[in-house]
Amino acid sequence: MTREENRLRLVATDGHRLSLIDREVPGVENLPLEEGVIVPRKAAQEIKRIAAEEVVVRIGVQENHFVLSSSEGLLLARLIEGQFPDYRAVIPREAGKRVLVHRERLSEALKRVTLLSTDKYRVVRFDFAPGEVVLTGSGGELGEARERLSLAYEGEPFTINFNARYLLDVFQVMESEEVELDIGSERTPCRITGPEDSGFLALVMPMAV
Repeated sequence: MTREENRLRLVATDGHRLSLIDREVPGVENLPLEEGVIVPRKAAQEIKRIAAEEVVVRIGVQENHFVLSSSEGLLLARLIEGQFPDYRAVIPREAGKRVLVHRERLSEALKRVTLLSTDKYRVVRFDFAPGEVVLTGSGGELGEARERLSLAYEGEPFTINFNARYLLDVFQVMESEEVELDIGSERTPCRITGPEDSGFLALVMPMAV
């Protein structure tokens, strides 16, 4: 959690994916967040639960604690000491291959092609071509599942692999009917954004198989 001008920025990452969201919050300029603070995962989940049930909550940072005040009372969460990864360094600066696709249709297609998968990573191969993508999920001895989906893409054909679960996790929290995938290479993260998800950015690393 950090401050960007008059916005509160929340960032989470596990090394394979990253989520970032900026929100304008009244009075955020008064919070000592120049260097950012790290809130534990369990505390973040509790903050989310309380905030979802309240019209207004007050937040603050006092010494080594994050503080949230609501009608339920006061929540104190001890901050994690240490340095948060340099997330800015992993956000691609150059545009890659841009694909515009219907979020729910892609989500449903991903679920279907991974039904047979016994791999915990749920690897799906994406074969992009102008106007379409073919999704292929492997079920080992059970065979393959394949789906063809229309989308907006006009570049050269290319193939890339993703962890389907990581993509589904992102799509589940988005509201945009159509999402943009900005895909660079197998060694750079895919950027995921949507017009109705202002201030939100997700990164998902491709998988090498």
